[in-house]
Amino acid sequence: MNTVTQEMRYRQSLMKYAEKYGVSKASRKYNKSRSYIYFWKARYDGSAGSLVRQSRRPNHHPNQHTDEEIRLRGEPQAPQSEARAKRTLVQSVQAAPGEHVPADEAAGLDSSQACKEEIHTNAL
Repeated sequence: MNTVTQEMRYRQSLMKYAEKYGVSKASRKYNKSRSYIYFWKARYDGSAGSLVRQSRRPNHHPNQHTDEEIRLRGEPQAPQSEARAKRTLVQSVQAAPGEHVPADEAAGLDSSQACKEEIHTNAL
């Protein structure tokens, strides 16, 4: 059974008891404060749907950014090119601790081939 439904049924039984026997008696039986019962009693219209907890999220914030401001902030940085990521991965796998291997050699590429591949991937 859904917890929201259980909570609504619990509140509904509390409201029915409070209507029949009074708020003070209901607060003692259900171990809830009188203010809690009055809070829900004000919302209760006879249906369980009126006892749903409502969101406390505000509908408006005075300092909220407009859509134009969000658009002007720009997009996050583009991820690094596939060629560069491949070279970095291969270099980290092939290099022994304390040994430096140039990235182009680690990827099995000469420098001109690596530049062409990087330019091609950045153009896309």
